Amino acid sequence: MTIRMGGGQGGVRGKNSKLIAARERQAMSDGEPMQPQDVAEAMNVFLWAEHQRNPKSPEPTILDHRFVLAYEAGRYWWPSAHYRAAFRHVLDVATDAELGFTPKRRRRRGLHAPANSADVNPLAEFADKADDAQGDVDDVKNRFQEQALRRHIITSPDDHPVVVDGQGSAAHGDRRLGIEDTVNPGSAETDLVDFASILDQRGISNSELTAVELACQRLDQEFARTSPDELISKIRMLMKLVTNHLRQPQTLSHHERLVRLAARVAGLRAWACFDINDHHAADRWYDAAVTVAQDSKAWGLGAWLLGAQSLIPWHRREMRRAAALIERGIYFASQGTDATTRAWLYALQARANAGKGDGEGFDSAHARAQREAEESNERDRRHGMDFTNGSLDLRYYAGTSRLLLRQPGQAYTDLTGSLNALPKTHTKARAVLSLFLADAAAQSGDTAQARDLTLRALASTIEQPILPIFQQSRRVHRLVQQQDPASAATLIDAVQNFGTALTAVASKATS
Repeated sequence: MTIRMGGGQGGVRGKNSKLIAARERQAMSDGEPMQPQDVAEAMNVFLWAEHQRNPKSPEPTILDHRFVLAYEAGRYWWPSAHYRAAFRHVLDVATDAELGFTPKRRRRRGLHAPANSADVNPLAEFADKADDAQGDVDDVKNRFQEQALRRHIITSPDDHPVVVDGQGSAAHGDRRLGIEDTVNPGSAETDLVDFASILDQRGISNSELTAVELACQRLDQEFARTSPDELISKIRMLMKLVTNHLRQPQTLSHHERLVRLAARVAGLRAWACFDINDHHAADRWYDAAVTVAQDSKAWGLGAWLLGAQSLIPWHRREMRRAAALIERGIYFASQGTDATTRAWLYALQARANAGKGDGEGFDSAHARAQREAEESNERDRRHGMDFTNGSLDLRYYAGTSRLLLRQPGQAYTDLTGSLNALPKTHTKARAVLSLFLADAAAQSGDTAQARDLTLRALASTIEQPILPIFQQSRRVHRLVQQQDPASAATLIDAVQNFGTALTAVASKATS
């Protein structure tokens, strides 16, 4: 059977306006309408949760915006049952018809007897049965077409399906032609064929692997504006997908990519655990990810992981352990990595030195960070790294360092610049910066400004609570309490309510 992607299910009907309207009615946390990628990611979470509840349900694969757009464009209009359920759940409708989904049921006009006729028209009865049979065929064809949509099956000029997998292989008929198909059995080349066949494990296709890598990259990019419980749900699904592929035979290059991808996903999981105050789990995930990165000689990834792990002791004010992790990260970076990661690590080192009261050490490491940042590139960005005007923005780290050195004036300038450069959608990061500005205000004796900044930061993130915000708000409350007990009294309820929200989200994320 030939699968023609261009024709969909019997030809293109035109845009599915009901599906598009249903998507645009749904708003994201920032108030903007859902985009096709948002729908796809929410469907991934739903399908993963369904599979967890019922292991017999279809094992989910990563969907992206192209899957949703194909249905919106009218190329396909009757998804499989589990995809229809996911669409209904995400777009908050009760029926498939509300999304413009209809099975293909053609009726022959002029064959049916009038309603008041006692006779049964045999042609009409036959037509009804034929339509039902056609519907069953359509359901089977639809499953093939969905597989085509997910696996990028295209039709070759000679009318044979070709599976593009980046390995130069193709599916002809019902199976792929491998290296063993080119040699006669029992020939002198059999030993070589056996050897090559072991190395030529197809496994995941190149397009599928690239799609999973892009999903991880998008998750990293959206980390700053996603709630911790939603993040952990998405990360679990992604990790399950990656580990399932790692258990299967793969080409050497694909196995390498999957291993590195698993380490990066584990790093995101660790950071999410840190955000919900589960430091023990975060440390374990970081340790496992660093080991994988070291074994696979993914030095840049390992350097980022160690820098991220150093935030756990830094927030506990365990400066020696933080410095040790950063030093190890710098060693990894020296084995070969990008200027962006090196600049970030030197900025962390500068702050650790400031935490130990070493002003000269701060100046030296900060100067190195600035030199490396001149060569930074946004394509090398990972979570924790902010960019402005195409270069790594070091002002957040410089500002927090100067707070530790009791230089609130200089800290305020750096932190304000960093805050102004952050996108409005990065609510959590902006709240963290606002709280450090409140710290600077309190150190300067402006308790009223410290109080106001803290209240705004807590109110803006009560739906996305994370530990760094809670921890810094408690510190500002303590600083204000020492100077102005009346102002501090207005903070206590907001801080406690935020702590309660954080506990609830942490419980939800780990359930």
